Amino acid sequence: TGDDYKFVFSGLQNEESIGNVIAGETYSGKYFELTDDISISYIPVGNYNQGKAFKGTLDGKNHTVHYLDYSENWDRGLFSCCNSATIKNLRVTGEIYGTESLAGISAGADNTTFENCINDVNIKSINAPYVAGISAKTYNCEFINCVNNGTINCGKNVAGGIAAWAEGDDSKLVGCRNNGYVSTSKDNAGGMVGEATGHVTVKQCERNALIESGTV
Repeated sequence: TGDDYKFVFSGLQNEESIGNVIAGETYSGKYFELTDDISISYIPVGNYNQGKAFKGTLDGKNHTVHYLDYSENWDRGLFSCCNSATIKNLRVTGEIYGTESLAGISAGADNTTFENCINDVNIKSINAPYVAGISAKTYNCEFINCVNNGTINCGKNVAGGIAAWAEGDDSKLVGCRNNGYVSTSKDNAGGMVGEATGHVTVKQCERNALIESGTV
């Protein structure tokens, strides 16, 4: 429809999309999709610290986004921040190193659904407060059939295979799986969630890798 877009993370369209979210365009109610596997020169979509979030739908159509990010400023992920968004059928690969909250898909998310998302990004930080495979800081988010295969190393606080911090009575993890090594120098590490508050539902999930605390 006229409100739908092909979501291309390369060239001018990528720069315009990122710039618009940072400038305040949220794409609320808009639909984007990937049409191929891509590698990108990375800038995260949105800005968590400034409350500028992506609010649309991204359907990866089972394609892969590969990116490398060694920046140390603001929250990092393919998205910096999502709010009332849907991210589905997407795989991400690559590496992230940073000092703020880090995740393969979205550093922060509120009231967002992640479905059939796979993280193969290896993530490492010395000072980040939250590090996770899918989304680091979450409030009332749903994770459905999501998988983390990446190595998650958090040097400061909370680490999780799927989410680092999950808050809110509507938070759900259903059919998720962690296959990646998760570690933190503190006490809060988990295969699904590093730390939770409120009534967080976890159903039919699997942890298939070593989880360690006090090790980074």
